[in-house]
Amino acid sequence: MVHPVYINCTFIYKHILLYIHAVFVVCSILKTWNDYRSEYLSVESWQEWWYEMVETVRTARRSANTQADNDESPAIEVLNYRSPEGYFASMFITCTLVARH
Repeated sequence: MVHPVYINCTFIYKHILLYIHAVFVVCSILKTWNDYRSEYLSVESWQEWWYEMVETVRTARRSANTQADNDESPAIEVLNYRSPEGYFASMFITCTLVARH
């Protein structure tokens, strides 16, 4: 037969382990929340994101302007090739306006 004090100690030991595990889980949740808050919800992180976006737009504009200055646009040549008469994307219809008196 198992001694009652041994059973009671085992019960207390299991509950202590459960309590330690619960404290660990709560601490890890709080740490995760703190990391998330400091990375995504702080003013500094939003400012950093904004400055990166502004720089990305500026860089894209500079590269687009540089490319437009250096490259030829084939659009006019393509349009002339497809429709030598110049009726691209429209129909040639003669309209007669009638003046009403």
